[in-house]
Amino acid sequence: MNMRALYLGVFFVITPIVIVTYKVFVLDMPFLPLKSTDTWNYEVQIKKSAVKRLKNSLQDELFLPVPPSADYQTVKSYKISPNPELTSVYRKKDKYLAISKENVIINGDIKAAAIITRTDARKTQKDKLSKSERKAYLDISWVDEQGFEDLSKLNESLVSPRESIKDKINKISYFITDEFVLTPGDSNFSDVVRLFSGNSLDQARLFTALLRLNKIPSRISFGTFITDTSNKKDVRHIRAFLNEVYINGSWKLFSSEFKDLDSPPDNFLLIQRDIDQNLTLLASRDVYKITVRPNQTVFYDSREAVENIVNQNNVLPVISLYTLPLPLQKVFYTLLLIPIGTLVLCFFRNIVGITTFGVFTPILLSLFFLETSLLVGFILATIVGLFGVALHYSLNRLYLLAVPRLSIVLTFVVIIYIVVALISEQLGLVEMAASVISAFPIVIITIFTERFVIKLQEEGIKNTTKAFLGTVTVAICSFLIFSIEALGLAVFNHPELLMITIGLNIFIGTYSGFRLTEFFRFKDLYINR
Repeated sequence: MNMRALYLGVFFVITPIVIVTYKVFVLDMPFLPLKSTDTWNYEVQIKKSAVKRLKNSLQDELFLPVPPSADYQTVKSYKISPNPELTSVYRKKDKYLAISKENVIINGDIKAAAIITRTDARKTQKDKLSKSERKAYLDISWVDEQGFEDLSKLNESLVSPRESIKDKINKISYFITDEFVLTPGDSNFSDVVRLFSGNSLDQARLFTALLRLNKIPSRISFGTFITDTSNKKDVRHIRAFLNEVYINGSWKLFSSEFKDLDSPPDNFLLIQRDIDQNLTLLASRDVYKITVRPNQTVFYDSREAVENIVNQNNVLPVISLYTLPLPLQKVFYTLLLIPIGTLVLCFFRNIVGITTFGVFTPILLSLFFLETSLLVGFILATIVGLFGVALHYSLNRLYLLAVPRLSIVLTFVVIIYIVVALISEQLGLVEMAASVISAFPIVIITIFTERFVIKLQEEGIKNTTKAFLGTVTVAICSFLIFSIEALGLAVFNHPELLMITIGLNIFIGTYSGFRLTEFFRFKDLYINR
């Protein structure tokens, strides 16, 4: 081996490892990028037209919720428009804002907008209750005499006084989840207890009353379940009242929509804690207009990553991919995979001895599999390949020149795509059709078809079949490597790791021995020797 090439290859392999080791262990930077988060714009608007229409039935003050930062969400900003001075803080702890209905009528719609970020990190926040707070969260004086009598009978049928707090909570929550029927409209609490039915607020009140009757502090909160995000400008969501239970020094969320206690799903946003009578109107669509929109399609949590880098070293942000806009980050995430794919190609061609359609075709085909799926992409590539063979022999009889012949083949490729799209629509495979029928996959499969037909014209069916199988083999292997998420994230977070592929390519390029396939090809000579 050429010693100069050896030293250069070792340099390209060792240098990025040293750089990444320094960043991880000295600068304390994460090896993999921080997990992505879901960021949402949440708006609550009190409508002037509704306040004027319902003026006589509304109380003098109206109220706006203030979304809290919790274990699973962070509120990044909160703004009141058009004039924050029109509102005042009504309650300090688990606060919300108050505004007079006259101010709404005079100044127009009042809107509270928050940016809420969902996170995967769960850090339980301790909240020690004072004696007055505990007394308030055990109070059931709001239940009338008949309602209390019905509630006591229901409680006796559900739990035993000797049971643990955990068992009581579990039994009551099972009852609320399995037996309570959600219905529209308002109901008398006594009817709610007897009929096990009512709206979301009635359900939350029943759960709270049963817990407080068993000396378990509880309260009602308000949130939103996001149900459909297909239309980014009009995200569908459901307003819901739910409960919080005080256990072991912290508040735990409960809803019949949760799988377990304090396990809110990814589509849930907590908007207001500790709902009182002032905020029960939040369920009213006549007074409050609530909208939810995605803040942006987050690739990785770029802001936090860049801030972390800035805190560690003022030079590194200049070469960090996190400084780029999010659409460019997505582009570079794919581009960074290409050198890894070329390394796989070099190994198969120079060490294994597999023939392919050129250098870039296997890599592009692997990206085609990545854009669609391995099964769909392989089936489509095979169909196009077989069709190319049939069309090639059909066009031979016309004695056409190469470029018009290729143009005809590519036209038929587009026709194949149309057929695939229509069949997918009929079978209900809309998502599959959308992934295949896009610009990038069409360009890739067109280039693949072109290489296939040219190879067929120049070298015949036998060599073309070998090259086709070799190309597909390399593409599948590259696809499997591309599918390793940790690898793509590591290279994106540390682009200097690409230098390793240069070093390994130098090692492969200096190899001049037998390829693996040649051992089988010349095995008779080896045996006779």
